[in-house]
Amino acid sequence: MRSVAPPSSALAHASVVGVLILAGGLAIRSIVQSLRDRDELEVLLGSSSRWMIALAWLSAAVCIAALAVRVRDWRRGRPARPATLRAALCVTVLAAAVYLVFFQPFKLPVLDFFAGIAAGILSLWALVEVRVASALGPRTIRAFDALLFSLCLAAPLTELSLRGYAVLRPSAVFARTTQRAAQIMERLRRPPGEMLYGFPCNSTGHYDEEFLPKSALVSASADPARERLVVSIGDSFSLSSVPHYYNYTTVCERLLPGTRVYNMGIAAVGPPEYLLMMCEEAIPLAPDLIVIGLFLGNDVGFLGSRAVTDRSWLRSWFDRDNLYLYLVPRRIGRIARERRAIGGADRTIGGAGGERATSVGRIDDLDELAKHLPWLRNPELEQPGFTREGYLAIQWGRAIAICEDKPEVFGPFFRELQKIIDAAGTTPLAFLLIPDEFQVDDVVWADVVGGLPDHRLERDLAQRLVKAWLDERGVPYLDLLPKLRAAETGSDGRHMYLLRNTHWSVRGNEIGGQGQAELITSVLGEAR
Repeated sequence: MRSVAPPSSALAHASVVGVLILAGGLAIRSIVQSLRDRDELEVLLGSSSRWMIALAWLSAAVCIAALAVRVRDWRRGRPARPATLRAALCVTVLAAAVYLVFFQPFKLPVLDFFAGIAAGILSLWALVEVRVASALGPRTIRAFDALLFSLCLAAPLTELSLRGYAVLRPSAVFARTTQRAAQIMERLRRPPGEMLYGFPCNSTGHYDEEFLPKSALVSASADPARERLVVSIGDSFSLSSVPHYYNYTTVCERLLPGTRVYNMGIAAVGPPEYLLMMCEEAIPLAPDLIVIGLFLGNDVGFLGSRAVTDRSWLRSWFDRDNLYLYLVPRRIGRIARERRAIGGADRTIGGAGGERATSVGRIDDLDELAKHLPWLRNPELEQPGFTREGYLAIQWGRAIAICEDKPEVFGPFFRELQKIIDAAGTTPLAFLLIPDEFQVDDVVWADVVGGLPDHRLERDLAQRLVKAWLDERGVPYLDLLPKLRAAETGSDGRHMYLLRNTHWSVRGNEIGGQGQAELITSVLGEAR
């Protein structure tokens, strides 16, 4: 006569069987994925894809065998072995650790395979745990089980605690950035020493002199109390389409004696990359102020706002760069090293694109520079950056993005700005709002409106919405639109933007530098 298991034993049996059913489902899913995505897996895993496919089939067979054995034990009233439940956690954490160490960046097909293989390992343990316990002895197996389970439980609990703390106390240390942002910056990085308009990019690929931490500036200064450091972060407006001497950050620095203005600029980036630059490069320098130059023309509709978010919850756990257990110690170590280093700006974290005026060497003499670039002193000699058709196509696209009130466009933009504000923490932060040319030049605006007769466009919509959003949060900013528009309609005839180029001319950089100097003074006060 078959014995009847007590209710507690039945619950334990049911729990173990449920876990094995789930394991079997994961193993079968990995087989289905291998049949459907075989070509992709061969690309991602190379020659190892074949043995991993074989492991997936073996895992499914082991899962079925373990499930059959446990169901038989349940039916025969044998004692339950709930250690399988603890093993499930250990196998999951250990398999995740292997994936996070050896199989990055995140790829969903590879993760599916790992899940199937981990399911097979768990099922194998369910088959052999009694024999292993008998061979090692109960005391040894209990000690090993307690140690391994404690370590594996501590890992996810620590990660959850860090995530909770990051919500309550956001800072640069806890700021999350996307793999997309890092890849974009890596791809667009300017090689250290590359010449742009007779001036070399520094060792981090930025269009400026070498960056020193605030402590190094103070120790080397004849008047340490007066020394201030501002980091200016931006896109191609910072990288510049004019020589370094005429760049708006350099203009700003000349207007503020005693204040260093570091120019961190990378072409073709947006808010996610600004966040990454701020956390990885700017904050470790311990600046007195960080200024984010928002080019509203394309920062509002940045690429990340249209990024696919499928399986984002899986990516948040199995993309190594999203795990605080990996990210926080690494970032703290980097910040400590950079703050200790005197002149330690040797990290290559980002890059930029743009035009190169000459590669013959550094040119500090402005007269010599003007010989190579005569348009610096005579704007009539400027060559157009685009054909008229290509230029208008760019302006039409930007006008549709920022002159029509679309929550699907402005919503992601404001969420990224909030990440930047949160990550800045105690470091003072301000924004410099840079308009597009059609917002400044009436002729260009007329061409935009004429080419978009079916769109209801509000020329200054982006400024209105962004300023209201920043005002609500008490974040300092300066809108350059009124200054540039007033200068554009002045009597000197010099336009603020290069000819069909979308970037500032020498005159536009002058106005931008004056505006940034005004913003810095409003936040930090007059230099002593």
